[in-house]
Amino acid sequence: MLLLFALLFLCHNVVSSLETFQQKYIVNSSELRIIAVTPTHFNWNKTPGSVNEIEYSARISQAPDLPEWLNYAYEGYNSVGYIYGVPPKQAVTVNLDIVGWNHYQNYDVRLLRISMDVIKKDPLEFIIELKIDNLNVKDMCNPRRMDMLLDVLKDQLGWTQIDGSKVVPAYLASAVAVGENRVPLRPNDAEGIIIHLASDKDFSPELKKLQLEVSSLWKMRPCPRDMKRTSMERHFRRQNFLIDWCSFRLTTVEKWNGDSESNTEEDVQSEEDSKELLTDNEELSDDQKAAVPSKFNEHGVPEVFHFKEEIPERGYGLAALVACLAPGSIGGLVGFLLIALLWVDREDDAPIDEDALCFEAGYRLFVSMFRLNKLTRCTRANEDEKEWARPVENMIIVTRPDETDAFGDDDRNTLVQTPLPPQYGEMHPNGAPALTYAV
Repeated sequence: MLLLFALLFLCHNVVSSLETFQQKYIVNSSELRIIAVTPTHFNWNKTPGSVNEIEYSARISQAPDLPEWLNYAYEGYNSVGYIYGVPPKQAVTVNLDIVGWNHYQNYDVRLLRISMDVIKKDPLEFIIELKIDNLNVKDMCNPRRMDMLLDVLKDQLGWTQIDGSKVVPAYLASAVAVGENRVPLRPNDAEGIIIHLASDKDFSPELKKLQLEVSSLWKMRPCPRDMKRTSMERHFRRQNFLIDWCSFRLTTVEKWNGDSESNTEEDVQSEEDSKELLTDNEELSDDQKAAVPSKFNEHGVPEVFHFKEEIPERGYGLAALVACLAPGSIGGLVGFLLIALLWVDREDDAPIDEDALCFEAGYRLFVSMFRLNKLTRCTRANEDEKEWARPVENMIIVTRPDETDAFGDDDRNTLVQTPLPPQYGEMHPNGAPALTYAV
């Protein structure tokens, strides 16, 4: 613990001993403010052609990080850092510490203290939501690039503020950070940005016509690049803006979103009174309870966060019953109608045709006789095969009396009485010789 306090004390002394510069800004709440941190703020001169020569680190004074509504982007080619964000109405004064170090001057470290005084201002009512695919946040933070986009809206689409001035940016974020795009596969490709532009004047007819033209693409959000080119595409392409028209929206801020702090308490009180009035008659439903904002965040917007156990659960038993009952009922009705039709169309009292019965009996008798005859022939053939296969012990040559041969009587008797050779004396399992000796 003592070591930790010693380190903190040492860091504090080091920071306090740095060469320090001061800057002060006045910003409006509910409007995007971009503060560029350049080498001139630290009394440094950038070397021409160098990249990442001077780098910066931004945080709140006496804190390790920036507030939630502030973000930081760095552009290394010009060694410029951008601090951007929309101040909430609750903020009054914000003090930032920007530490810069110069790689080309022996890592010289200097400190810039920025003081931001926030002036409360109600958000503008009419807002355009744009998504630009070919830019990064650091590109859009360049004042020249921002002015080019505002000029297109003013000169080509005829949308300005009531006093004739340009519209103001109200929101800026990376498309990857908010989940609208994926990280590009090639490092040189842009991530894309989401930007909102606001005005106190109603949308021009050109903008309304443009929204009607791209409304059919909203279901395909986000769009592939170059999928659709609108009638106003040429004005944005001329300034090198590649718009994702699937994300183009014209929105209007609700009245309670921009109320002042005094009106916020009145709204909450009136809603509590209405809740009490409803509970006198019946309990509020879950949807009505969720619709009543209980508290507001730092931007003056009602909180929409709920715990998991507070979210109402929907039962699917009734829906499943209806889904099964409807087709089942239809199928049962169709089956009943078919059975009824078959029952009505039956012929119970039809006369018996005796000729047809005789013909059928004769046919059956003929078929039976044919099968019996075929079976008898098969049986006889099997018996003949068995008879021919029955072995004999000896085969004797029988000659007719008038036939002369070369054998004499003595030779014939000797031949008949000659026993079988040994190789032919093997017996078959049925007791007969396996082979016969033929003369």
